[in-house]
Amino acid sequence: MKQKIEELLKKFTWVDWLLVGLLCAGLIYLFLFSLSLWKRPSQSVEYIAAEDNEDQSVAFVELWIDVSGAVAQPGVYKLTGNARVKDALVAAGGLTDKADRDFVSTTINLAAKVKDGDKIYIPLVNDKSSGQSQPVLGSSIGRINLNKATATELESLTGIGAVRAGMIIDNRPYTSIDDLVAKKVLSQSILDKIRDKVAVY
Repeated sequence: MKQKIEELLKKFTWVDWLLVGLLCAGLIYLFLFSLSLWKRPSQSVEYIAAEDNEDQSVAFVELWIDVSGAVAQPGVYKLTGNARVKDALVAAGGLTDKADRDFVSTTINLAAKVKDGDKIYIPLVNDKSSGQSQPVLGSSIGRINLNKATATELESLTGIGAVRAGMIIDNRPYTSIDDLVAKKVLSQSILDKIRDKVAVY
Protein backbone atom coordinates (compact mmCIF):
# COMPACT_ATOMS: atom_id res chain seq x y z
CA MET A 1 0.00 0.00 0.00
CA LYS A 2 2.80 2.36 0.94
CA GLN A 3 4.54 1.55 -2.33
CA LYS A 4 1.44 2.37 -4.36
CA ILE A 5 1.10 5.72 -2.62
CA GLU A 6 4.73 6.54 -3.32
CA GLU A 7 4.28 5.65 -6.98
CA LEU A 8 1.17 7.82 -7.18
CA LEU A 9 2.99 10.78 -5.63
CA LYS A 10 5.84 10.41 -8.11
CA LYS A 11 3.36 10.81 -10.96
CA PHE A 12 2.18 14.22 -9.59
CA THR A 13 3.36 17.17 -11.61
CA TRP A 14 3.83 20.64 -10.21
CA VAL A 15 0.39 21.55 -11.59
CA ASP A 16 -1.22 18.74 -9.59
CA TRP A 17 0.52 19.92 -6.43
CA LEU A 18 -0.65 23.48 -7.09
CA LEU A 19 -4.26 22.34 -7.40
CA VAL A 20 -3.99 20.33 -4.19
CA GLY A 21 -2.57 23.37 -2.38
CA LEU A 22 -5.34 25.63 -3.62
CA LEU A 23 -7.96 23.11 -2.57
CA CYS A 24 -6.51 22.85 0.93
CA ALA A 25 -6.32 26.63 1.24
CA GLY A 26 -9.96 26.96 0.17
CA LEU A 27 -11.10 24.42 2.74
CA ILE A 28 -9.17 26.19 5.51
CA TYR A 29 -10.70 29.57 4.50
CA LEU A 30 -14.24 28.16 4.53
CA PHE A 31 -13.64 26.64 7.96
CA LEU A 32 -12.35 29.91 9.45
CA PHE A 33 -15.16 31.96 7.84
CA SER A 34 -17.84 29.64 9.24
CA LEU A 35 -16.22 29.84 12.66
CA SER A 36 -16.27 33.67 12.62
CA LEU A 37 -19.96 33.73 11.69
CA TRP A 38 -20.78 31.38 14.53
CA LYS A 39 -19.02 33.59 17.11
CA ARG A 40 -20.32 36.95 15.78
CA PRO A 41 -23.00 38.51 18.09
CA SER A 42 -26.39 39.41 16.65
CA GLN A 43 -26.44 43.20 16.36
CA SER A 44 -30.10 43.38 15.41
CA VAL A 45 -31.17 41.57 18.56
CA GLU A 46 -29.10 43.91 20.75
CA TYR A 47 -30.62 46.98 19.01
CA ILE A 48 -34.19 45.79 19.51
CA ALA A 49 -33.49 45.00 23.15
CA ALA A 50 -32.17 48.53 23.70
CA GLU A 51 -35.37 50.02 22.24
CA ASP A 52 -37.53 47.81 24.43
CA ASN A 53 -35.69 48.97 27.55
CA GLU A 54 -36.17 52.62 26.55
CA ASP A 55 -39.91 52.15 26.03
CA GLN A 56 -40.20 50.44 29.40
CA SER A 57 -38.38 53.28 31.16
CA VAL A 58 -40.66 55.90 29.55
CA ALA A 59 -43.72 53.97 30.71
CA PHE A 60 -42.68 54.48 34.36
CA VAL A 61 -42.30 58.28 34.06
CA GLU A 62 -45.02 60.19 35.92
CA LEU A 63 -46.78 63.10 34.20
CA TRP A 64 -49.15 65.51 35.96
CA ILE A 65 -51.81 66.97 33.67
CA ASP A 66 -54.43 69.64 34.45
CA VAL A 67 -57.75 68.86 32.74
CA SER A 68 -60.53 71.44 33.01
CA GLY A 69 -63.59 72.79 31.26
CA ALA A 70 -66.44 70.62 30.01
CA VAL A 71 -65.23 67.29 31.44
CA ALA A 72 -66.99 65.11 34.00
CA GLN A 73 -64.32 65.46 36.70
CA PRO A 74 -61.98 68.44 36.20
CA GLY A 75 -58.72 68.20 38.10
CA VAL A 76 -55.04 67.31 38.05
CA TYR A 77 -54.27 63.73 37.05
CA LYS A 78 -51.17 61.54 37.14
CA LEU A 79 -50.48 59.72 33.86
CA THR A 80 -47.62 57.62 32.49
CA GLY A 81 -44.89 58.80 30.12
CA ASN A 82 -46.62 57.25 27.10
CA ALA A 83 -49.95 58.98 27.74
CA ARG A 84 -51.90 60.78 25.01
CA VAL A 85 -54.44 63.59 25.17
CA LYS A 86 -57.20 60.99 24.91
CA ASP A 87 -55.89 59.26 28.05
CA ALA A 88 -56.04 62.54 29.97
CA LEU A 89 -59.68 63.10 28.95
CA VAL A 90 -60.57 59.53 29.93
CA ALA A 91 -58.94 60.06 33.34
CA ALA A 92 -61.16 63.14 33.80
CA GLY A 93 -64.28 61.08 33.13
CA GLY A 94 -64.73 62.09 29.49
CA LEU A 95 -66.63 65.00 27.95
CA THR A 96 -69.88 66.29 29.38
CA ASP A 97 -73.05 66.96 27.38
CA LYS A 98 -72.14 70.67 27.28
CA ALA A 99 -68.71 70.09 25.71
CA ASP A 100 -68.06 71.66 22.31
CA ARG A 101 -67.50 68.36 20.50
CA ASP A 102 -67.14 70.09 17.13
CA PHE A 103 -64.21 72.08 18.50
CA VAL A 104 -62.66 68.93 20.00
CA SER A 105 -62.90 67.00 16.74
CA THR A 106 -61.49 69.80 14.58
CA THR A 107 -58.88 71.36 16.86
CA ILE A 108 -57.67 68.96 19.55
CA ASN A 109 -55.37 66.11 18.49
CA LEU A 110 -56.44 63.25 20.76
CA ALA A 111 -53.42 61.20 19.66
CA ALA A 112 -50.84 63.82 20.68
CA LYS A 113 -48.49 62.91 23.51
CA VAL A 114 -48.90 64.94 26.68
CA LYS A 115 -46.02 66.53 28.59
CA ASP A 116 -45.61 67.03 32.31
CA GLY A 117 -47.41 70.20 33.38
CA ASP A 118 -49.70 70.40 30.34
CA LYS A 119 -53.16 71.94 30.66
CA ILE A 120 -56.07 70.66 28.59
CA TYR A 121 -59.19 72.83 28.46
CA ILE A 122 -62.44 71.66 26.83
CA PRO A 123 -64.71 74.63 25.98
CA LEU A 124 -68.49 74.66 26.36
CA VAL A 125 -70.80 74.64 23.39
CA ASN A 126 -73.54 77.30 23.10
CA ASP A 127 -76.32 76.48 25.55
CA LYS A 128 -79.31 76.15 23.18
CA SER A 129 -81.69 74.93 25.87
CA SER A 130 -81.61 78.23 27.78
CA GLY A 131 -81.74 80.44 24.70
CA GLN A 132 -78.62 82.28 25.89
CA SER A 133 -75.18 81.72 24.47
CA GLN A 134 -72.17 81.03 26.65
CA PRO A 135 -69.19 83.44 26.45
CA VAL A 136 -66.63 82.25 23.93
CA LEU A 137 -64.14 81.16 26.60
CA GLY A 138 -66.50 80.64 29.49
CA SER A 139 -67.23 83.22 32.19
CA SER A 140 -64.31 82.04 34.35
CA ILE A 141 -61.73 82.87 31.68
CA GLY A 142 -62.84 86.22 30.28
CA ARG A 143 -60.47 86.10 27.29
CA ILE A 144 -61.27 85.96 23.61
CA ASN A 145 -60.71 82.53 22.12
CA LEU A 146 -58.76 82.92 18.88
CA ASN A 147 -60.21 79.64 17.58
CA LYS A 148 -63.88 80.49 18.17
CA ALA A 149 -64.28 84.26 18.35
CA THR A 150 -66.35 86.16 15.79
CA ALA A 151 -64.93 88.98 13.66
CA THR A 152 -66.73 91.52 15.87
CA GLU A 153 -65.15 90.13 19.03
CA LEU A 154 -61.70 90.16 17.45
CA GLU A 155 -62.10 93.75 16.25
CA SER A 156 -62.67 94.82 19.85
CA LEU A 157 -58.97 94.11 20.50
CA THR A 158 -56.36 96.87 20.29
CA GLY A 159 -54.82 97.09 16.83
CA ILE A 160 -57.23 94.58 15.25
CA GLY A 161 -59.40 95.86 12.42
CA ALA A 162 -61.61 94.09 9.93
CA VAL A 163 -58.69 92.94 7.77
CA ARG A 164 -56.66 91.50 10.64
CA ALA A 165 -59.74 89.89 12.17
CA GLY A 166 -60.37 88.15 8.84
CA MET A 167 -56.76 86.95 8.71
CA ILE A 168 -57.04 85.53 12.23
CA ILE A 169 -60.18 83.61 11.25
CA ASP A 170 -58.68 82.37 7.96
CA ASN A 171 -55.57 80.95 9.66
CA ARG A 172 -57.37 78.85 12.28
CA PRO A 173 -56.80 76.62 14.17
CA TYR A 174 -54.17 77.84 16.61
CA THR A 175 -52.42 75.70 19.20
CA SER A 176 -50.67 78.65 20.85
CA ILE A 177 -51.10 82.42 20.99
CA ASP A 178 -47.66 82.76 19.44
CA ASP A 179 -49.01 81.06 16.29
CA LEU A 180 -50.33 84.51 15.32
CA VAL A 181 -46.75 85.62 14.75
CA ALA A 182 -45.53 82.27 13.44
CA LYS A 183 -48.28 82.29 10.78
CA LYS A 184 -47.52 85.97 10.02
CA VAL A 185 -51.04 87.06 10.96
CA LEU A 186 -49.89 89.72 13.45
CA SER A 187 -46.63 91.43 14.27
CA GLN A 188 -44.93 90.76 17.59
CA SER A 189 -45.68 94.28 18.83
CA ILE A 190 -49.43 93.93 18.26
CA LEU A 191 -49.47 90.48 19.85
CA ASP A 192 -47.74 91.82 22.96
CA LYS A 193 -50.51 94.43 23.34
CA ILE A 194 -53.34 91.89 23.28
CA ARG A 195 -51.58 88.88 24.83
CA ASP A 196 -53.43 89.18 28.15
CA LYS A 197 -56.81 89.47 26.39
CA VAL A 198 -56.71 86.39 24.15
CA ALA A 199 -56.31 82.66 24.64
CA VAL A 200 -56.30 79.39 22.69
CA TYR A 201 -58.52 76.45 23.68
